[in-house]
Amino acid sequence: DSGSGTLTDNGDGTWTYTPAANDDSGVSFSYTINDGNGGSVAGTASLDLTAVNDDPTTSAVTLAAIAEDSGGRVITQAELLANA
Repeated sequence: DSGSGTLTDNGDGTWTYTPAANDDSGVSFSYTINDGNGGSVAGTASLDLTAVNDDPTTSAVTLAAIAEDSGGRVITQAELLANA
């Protein structure tokens, strides 16, 4: 009913909900259980999704050349995260 993920029947009486990337909204499911003899019951299940702090991503970083044996080179945070 809500959320933007996928609900999968595991085929063993259990279900798995996989939220869409970066979705931390509340999710609810409406369902009806039939007993095979004409009886049924409806219900709703609700899930609260917890946000996670994703690792940063970046593309290749190109650093300025330094002469061999010239000593150390400090890589700044700005250089390292320039493409993040």
